[in-house]
Amino acid sequence: MCKTIWKFTLRPIIEIEMPEGAQVLSVHEQNGELCMWAQVRTENPRVKRKFFTFGTGHILPDNKRLKYVGTALLIDEALVLHVFEEDL
Repeated sequence: MCKTIWKFTLRPIIEIEMPEGAQVLSVHEQNGELCMWAQVRTENPRVKRKFFTFGTGHILPDNKRLKYVGTALLIDEALVLHVFEEDL
């Protein structure tokens, strides 16, 4: 069994294939992009997970169950983005 950390680049709404049971560790800006790091077990089968990004003051959808993942500051801290995962 191999445990490691993978990086994923995020978009406003994105489906990401990651090993089942992956644990999100953090979100942060890197080189001007919003990134997320997760601890994964590389041998686990891949599953699709859906993530949403909202700016401060943006309206969150009422028709989705969302679980907070983290917040990151971009563009010299002028843009604050909050990342949520769809909780199925």
